[in-house]
Amino acid sequence: MKKYFILLLPVIGITAMLSAPNDAVAAGSQALDFCLRSVIPSLLPFLVFSSIAVSTGLADLCAKIFGKIMHPLFGVPGECATAFILGLISGFPVGAKTAAELYENGKCSKNHAEKLLTFCNGASPAFIIGTVGGVLWNDKKIGFILFAAQTVTLIITGIVFGKTKNVSEDPIENDCIKRKKQEPFLSAVVSSVMGSAITALYITAFIVFFAVVSQMLMHFGIIPAIAELISRLFNGTGITQNDIEIVLCGFVEFSTGVKKAAEETGLKQAVITALILGWSGLSVHCQVAASVLPLGISVKKYILAKAFSSVLFAVTTFAFYILFNR
Repeated sequence: MKKYFILLLPVIGITAMLSAPNDAVAAGSQALDFCLRSVIPSLLPFLVFSSIAVSTGLADLCAKIFGKIMHPLFGVPGECATAFILGLISGFPVGAKTAAELYENGKCSKNHAEKLLTFCNGASPAFIIGTVGGVLWNDKKIGFILFAAQTVTLIITGIVFGKTKNVSEDPIENDCIKRKKQEPFLSAVVSSVMGSAITALYITAFIVFFAVVSQMLMHFGIIPAIAELISRLFNGTGITQNDIEIVLCGFVEFSTGVKKAAEETGLKQAVITALILGWSGLSVHCQVAASVLPLGISVKKYILAKAFSSVLFAVTTFAFYILFNR
């Protein structure tokens, strides 16, 4: 039954696009414009710098500085601080890509990389503070509240999932692919730019694809129907069908949901935004999977962690909003 359902999905998708071509093209065009104007210009340099950082030995420096912090808190080697810091500064999927490169360069084990994925992949401060706070909400204070809440959420998530035990975590040499020698600087720059360009291309493809999927689900009433059913569970709580539709759209492609959430402002909309950013959307999950699955790194723990951090991010945002937005 599962096999037939999977085979039926592309048929349904093609039929939907042929039935509503204008909506599909409009959604894809908006997503592509978003990528060309915002995603690629801001993300590509960070992808390049993160790759250079790992190739030229920054991970070893981070190990010396953060070695005594990373393992007790998160259960990973000090070298993994590179992915956490770059992920926090640069946003997804830089953290996940850096985690994959750490494993590929023999700086951590596969089990460590899987733990690292649970807390190294969040939205960038440029997006949260600049785009969400400054542009969408016209209030950078909200952006700072969301970013602070995200940082706390990622740290707590890393601590929680860092306590889980894996088989044969140590020594690293028994569970990693062959260590690469440190690249010369020029060679590292060239390979980093080429690799990052390919990464930026598939990131754009995932964003456009899932933006179209989200629009098709809205156009044919699938998301509204699901939202109506769920809204009955929250009858009398102030959570409306429209709120749930926004969350469902965001769970497919996060930027779509975040934009819809910003059409109104207030505590509820901030919590909805946090819920969406915490999950990050199927688009981001596919971006992460594209970086780590070819290396044999599982995303099961990552998906579980994103569900956990989505709820925690919403709770933390609620608390920070009450404390700092009076």
